[in-house]
Amino acid sequence: MELYQYTVGMLSTNCYLLKTNQNNGILIDPGAQAEQLLEEIEKLGINLKKIVLTHGHYDHIGAVHDIKKATGAELSIHADDVEMLEDPRKNLASYFNAPYVPTKPDVIVQDGDTVVLDDISLNVLHTPGHTKGSCVLLGDNLMISGDTLFCGSVGRTDHYGGDYSALKQSLKKLYDLPGDYQVVAGHGRATTLEQERRTNPYMEILKS
Repeated sequence: MELYQYTVGMLSTNCYLLKTNQNNGILIDPGAQAEQLLEEIEKLGINLKKIVLTHGHYDHIGAVHDIKKATGAELSIHADDVEMLEDPRKNLASYFNAPYVPTKPDVIVQDGDTVVLDDISLNVLHTPGHTKGSCVLLGDNLMISGDTLFCGSVGRTDHYGGDYSALKQSLKKLYDLPGDYQVVAGHGRATTLEQERRTNPYMEILKS
């Protein structure tokens, strides 16, 4: 597996492209700049098969419609955030006064499901709090944490579907995972789960 990162849109959202050994691809959270992302996919010679969303906020889904239309890629999102794909108020497109085309998912995932493509296998871990359907994707030593966990911080909970009590429980779920992971988040720089266990103030309170 090869991992490519692109930072897109007004909120500098991290979009991730995973390339399999067979040159097929999974795109995670294409929030904006569909044309540029499509150019990168073509340049790398990747046949995009799947689009997977960690949650339904506009800055993570803004380019979904155009990329799905151009590639025919299968779109997945957690069941609890499906409504956000259809409502620009709930997904904050209206908040940013941004144009948005409602999009329907092809696959609705739940906690414990697995996204599989060739040699890539991503386990879906439901981590509500930032939104009702926020998820973390776990691969081999890799955690794609969306807006649940950042380097030194966590996702905000004051928009539609946010719940700080639920977020604390989700962080505890991540804290208790065995071993370590490279963590690539929806915003900001990469980190590791062990570093966040030791230094993230939102995780430090879980130690007792």
